[in-house]
Amino acid sequence: MPTRLENLLHYIISVVPPAELGATKLAKIVWFSDVEYYRLHGETITKSDNYQRKDQGPLHVDFYRSVDALKGANKITERTATTMAGPRREYVWIEPPQVDDFTGPEIAVVHNVINYIQPLSATQASDLTHGEPWFSALDREAMPVRAAAVVWGEVDDDDMAWTESIAREHSAPA
Repeated sequence: MPTRLENLLHYIISVVPPAELGATKLAKIVWFSDVEYYRLHGETITKSDNYQRKDQGPLHVDFYRSVDALKGANKITERTATTMAGPRREYVWIEPPQVDDFTGPEIAVVHNVINYIQPLSATQASDLTHGEPWFSALDREAMPVRAAAVVWGEVDDDDMAWTESIAREHSAPA
């Protein structure tokens, strides 16, 4: 029985044209889908938080095993395309994906992420994942989705007033 990660990979491969989806962009779509869904709902689409820091950015530890499982089950095939940046692994679906595991909101998040990542080059997509959580982790160290789900913002006067009121309540110096 396929895992949710396998089903998600299969679905993304079925939606994005092969010439616009190599292994790097596929991995980024999975990562950003899990991060964005976690921001909105407090859980990941893949139902796991098993990502590691890699040179190209966060990668689900079961990514390549899942791709291999899909190839082994003849649900997808892999081909190599020559690009200006070098060879790209492209994936083509053979069988339609099983999507009944996913909710409408999950699919909506995946499509939003696809629409954002699809026009980018693999390098541009990879660079997006090199933020604070990536810099804070060592190579192959765990990268929790919840750490990447934090949205950084500017501190304004209202934020400072709230912080100072909480500090006063707890007798802490502001």
